[in-house]
Amino acid sequence: MTKVKKIRAKNGKVEALRFVFCISVLLFHAQKYIVGEVSLNNGIHLSLFPHGAMGVEFFFILSGFFMAKSIYKSKYAAKLDDENDEISLSKNSLNFLKKKYLSIFPQHTVAFVFAFISLALLNNFGIKEIIVKGFDSIPNFLLIQMSGINFTNPNHIEWYISCMLIAMAIIYPICRKYYYNFTRCVAPISALLILGYMIYTTNSLTGVTAWTGLCYKSLLRAIAEIALGTTAFELSRYWGEREYDQKHRIAFTIIELICFAGTMMYILMTFKRKYEVYTIILLFLLISIVLSGVSYGNKLFNNKAVLFLGKMSLPIYLGQITAINLTKTYLTGLDENMQIVSVVITTLVLALFIMIIGNIINKLLPTTNKK
Repeated sequence: MTKVKKIRAKNGKVEALRFVFCISVLLFHAQKYIVGEVSLNNGIHLSLFPHGAMGVEFFFILSGFFMAKSIYKSKYAAKLDDENDEISLSKNSLNFLKKKYLSIFPQHTVAFVFAFISLALLNNFGIKEIIVKGFDSIPNFLLIQMSGINFTNPNHIEWYISCMLIAMAIIYPICRKYYYNFTRCVAPISALLILGYMIYTTNSLTGVTAWTGLCYKSLLRAIAEIALGTTAFELSRYWGEREYDQKHRIAFTIIELICFAGTMMYILMTFKRKYEVYTIILLFLLISIVLSGVSYGNKLFNNKAVLFLGKMSLPIYLGQITAINLTKTYLTGLDENMQIVSVVITTLVLALFIMIIGNIINKLLPTTNKK
């Protein structure tokens, strides 16, 4: 077996991108729930993150990337070309999902409690309603709501985490068993077909609770994009294991910038939703180049401040619904712009609490995946 070249460690560029795309989702939701969604029928013009939801696509592809990286490192670094033992395969799959679940669960728990309290305050729930809503919220708390067992979701933006976990549970054992066939052939083709199906039937990729007859549309979205993320890892690994001269690295840097600029242009302008699929291609290339380390500018982002912002992306995502509920409950006297500012500031404050308390819970759980 040929020697496996060490895969590049986490870089600051992707942490900066985590923060940028998380903020784009936050501002999209602030606009949607405070003012109302921006109309896409009045021509193409700049607006307040009308397609900010596309930030979730970045996180789906990135999740697939790191899942494939985990499989590659554990399987091939350990010289396990084949994994014919089904018991070993299922054990490794369950261990991966367990670590993923437990790495999220502490912060999720804190955010869920905050969201439930804010929902109760917003709707003036009585004791009976609190009990009923609490009971109905169990699937949301367990992060299984996107299976279809979906009653009440106090922190409803966690559909993304639920879909991610379900999609990984499906994809991980297949990718681990047939790594090269999956990442190089099955994943990109299946992603193309699934994305094509969604564009053909609904004229968009985004959308959470639309039911396809078998599952939520958002679950198909997660499966396609996480699978595509595994291909992004293989492409990134291919590029990262080769040496390039200055001209090639400049070319990679330019393509990287074009992909980022093109994605942000779509997020900030009122293009039709059918063009979301083009943004997926840009995000796929962006992640592949950034994490291959072949472009310039990595040192600029490799600092504690950027790494901290990247670390804040999950608690920011988890805390935004609580901030929106609190603003709608107590700050309705402010104009809409100030309410949006309030949502952003409150989310950032809540994110710090979620991260700090989540870290305390994490330390109290000996089985939690600790890096």
